[in-house]
Amino acid sequence: MDTSAFALESTSKLVDRFEKEVRRVSRVRTPDAMHDVRVATRRLHQSLEVFEDEFLAPGLKRLRETSKRILKAAGKVRNFDIAIALCTEAKQSPPEGTDEQRRKAADELVDLARAWKAVPIAAKPHKQAAKTIEVFAADILPAMASKFFRAGRKAQDHGAGSKSLHAFRLKSKRFRYTLELFAPLFAKGWQDRVEAVERIQHLLGEVSDCQASVEILKQDPAMVQFLDKRERENLKKFQKLWQKKIDKDGEKRGWMKYLRHPVPLEKESA
Repeated sequence: MDTSAFALESTSKLVDRFEKEVRRVSRVRTPDAMHDVRVATRRLHQSLEVFEDEFLAPGLKRLRETSKRILKAAGKVRNFDIAIALCTEAKQSPPEGTDEQRRKAADELVDLARAWKAVPIAAKPHKQAAKTIEVFAADILPAMASKFFRAGRKAQDHGAGSKSLHAFRLKSKRFRYTLELFAPLFAKGWQDRVEAVERIQHLLGEVSDCQASVEILKQDPAMVQFLDKRERENLKKFQKLWQKKIDKDGEKRGWMKYLRHPVPLEKESA
């Protein structure tokens, strides 16, 4: 399969999932709905970035812009959900007015979701034959893996508030979603690798959640202390996981070798 066909097929599925979550969040205001629409949007955005050269510009630009507004609004609600959940974990009450702030943020998201209109995407015509998806994957994935390891090594040497740690959290998220895009091209060992990146992403997400919640809960000294402790604990877990599992001797070489040899789709389906 050529890259253009693969890009259109896989991205169209992500558009469908995104639109499904947008319709859901227009009716349901639960934390799970807020989380799911954010994840669906991020997965779609990563596909649009990876396959940017395969789509016509007008539809691509409009889809990005409109979905980014939904992502931003959902992020505001999600921050309140995380802060409230952490208060529950710490057996503390959220500050007065938190529920009302959350409701207003959810209203803004629901308004955007109800106003959403489908945005068609179309493949860009190519004068020359497009690369096969296997060649395309072998070109981009090892480069992404190299950047992932380089950023991770830099991040694990710095504190929780460092720019390098924040940058690595975003890189790990994009790397994971890109790996998921190419799942049909890899067999044995793929799931373990995706799960390894997901564990990193989860721990760094826990650190980020504490940082975001401090802004909401900063008037509560007990919660600030709780969040600071939780942040440091998750940072240590990340550093241990990185050193002992992810970046142990030979691990990067193994990643690079693995990603340079995707399985041809025709051979896999034979």
